[in-house]
Amino acid sequence: MRRRFRELIDAADSGRLAELASFREAQAKSIAEMVAKARHPVLIAGDTNLPEGSLFLRRYFSGFKDAFVESSWGFGFTHPAKLPWLRLDRVLLGRGLVARSFEVLPKRAASHRPVLAEVVRTSSD
Repeated sequence: MRRRFRELIDAADSGRLAELASFREAQAKSIAEMVAKARHPVLIAGDTNLPEGSLFLRRYFSGFKDAFVESSWGFGFTHPAKLPWLRLDRVLLGRGLVARSFEVLPKRAASHRPVLAEVVRTSSD
């Protein structure tokens, strides 16, 4: 967390904040374009670095259901692991998939808390 925060401060100080945001958007756009071509159900899971309310989350992944929103409650915070206050780790579900459960595990695996989701296929997509 400190390193990422320091990276943002340094980027802002050097005028590279727009460059960093552009890089993050390119990553999200690339993933969205790749999964749009999929002919089967798609699940995107991991550290997205996209907090709730993120423009890139809405722009590139609005067609996906969020497993946490679908099947859990509370805040779902995963970062930083020691005292989480952000939900950056997600399980996003494409058509034909549904979440039966989702939980943030209390164990600190790294700088993020791990998540566990039970996802099932609902159709033969």
